[in-house]
Amino acid sequence: MRPQQIDSIEVPIGNCTLKRTESGAELILGNGKSFSITIPESCILDRLCKSPGDVVVKDELILEAWGSAEIIGPNSLPVAITNLRKVLEIDNIKILNVPKKGYRIQIPKQNTDVKNKDKDSFIGEPSNVQVDALVTHTVESCRCEKRKFFLSIFMIFVCVYILFFWWLSWVNLECKELKTGQICHIEGDNPPSLLTKNKTGNYFYSTRSGLIELNNEEQAND
Repeated sequence: MRPQQIDSIEVPIGNCTLKRTESGAELILGNGKSFSITIPESCILDRLCKSPGDVVVKDELILEAWGSAEIIGPNSLPVAITNLRKVLEIDNIKILNVPKKGYRIQIPKQNTDVKNKDKDSFIGEPSNVQVDALVTHTVESCRCEKRKFFLSIFMIFVCVYILFFWWLSWVNLECKELKTGQICHIEGDNPPSLLTKNKTGNYFYSTRSGLIELNNEEQAND
């Protein structure tokens, strides 16, 4: 006999779907309509779908559906096949009889081909609207990036400018009188006494540049 516990399955068959649970089985067509079928009928259909296009002998289908030919009548298998055909032919799926051998299921290829073609068209061939939107988005992104770049450069210059004048505002000059002239330096950056000894004229000193003599034009500007 057929096993008491039936596995729950969900098998796609072209545009249809075979669903089976412990409580029953049904065929859901591509248009959304569902038809209840018996558990043995679901076992027959599941077995045929495991070998699409191949002939499955009658004894194997009977064993799959009822477990033994001794507990069923001679017309049980043909009746189950007829019931399945009535539903499947709505979606152009056929169960063909192979004389003296068994049955085979014929699932039209165009059902899956159309789905794949539509899917490929959607993924691989974007519409003009999608292309225009993508181009517009790319152009706007480039413009936005350029604006951010120039704005960043501008802000850097502003910060440097502010820091420079802030630093100058804290710089105090000190001048030391010589016998003839004077030497000026930034407060705290005092020149060594050896450099100023016996010097005449006007000078500016810094640790970085050393002692620089100021000419007449610089003195006039001062």
